[in-house]
Amino acid sequence: MKNLTVNAMEALQRAQSLAYDKNHAELEPLHLLVALLGETGLPTNTLRGLELDPHLIARTAEKELASLPQVAQQDVPAPSRELQKMMLEAQKHAGQGAMVGTRELLLALAADTGRAGSVLKTFDVTPDNIAKALEAAGADGAYNGDDESGVGDDQESALARYAVDLVARAREGKIDPIIGRDEEIR
Repeated sequence: MKNLTVNAMEALQRAQSLAYDKNHAELEPLHLLVALLGETGLPTNTLRGLELDPHLIARTAEKELASLPQVAQQDVPAPSRELQKMMLEAQKHAGQGAMVGTRELLLALAADTGRAGSVLKTFDVTPDNIAKALEAAGADGAYNGDDESGVGDDQESALARYAVDLVARAREGKIDPIIGRDEEIR
């Protein structure tokens, strides 16, 4: 899938590394769940919005991973049919031609009928509950290109919140054009 956000692509890469490290033959939705919950971001913030502990859910999913079969010779794990089906479900949540991000992956995992879905259902994480939490956090809007930063933060990224965009200020004529040229002026 080439229409994944950067965060979704990174989560899939972490999931594949996890499956490889554990000698699993296939990349399962359970690997993706552990990878999504292993980093602070939209999925963990959404679960916190449901007053759940993402680390507890991740530990439960990791225990489930231990029950998956291992292969004797380590090889790059191929995506399982369940993961492929879950990715198609995520694309449905995003809409035709839209970017698939961690939000859609979390919604698809909650709708999963396999192990990942059962782990989430154990904690009463359903697609409806996630949709409500996303809406309450303001994270139900569109992504800005392939970037998820700021989604759920009233569309303001950390960079925009804590830094000054000097290029934009220079374009607006609000910056002295001789910044950093003290020696040449004197």
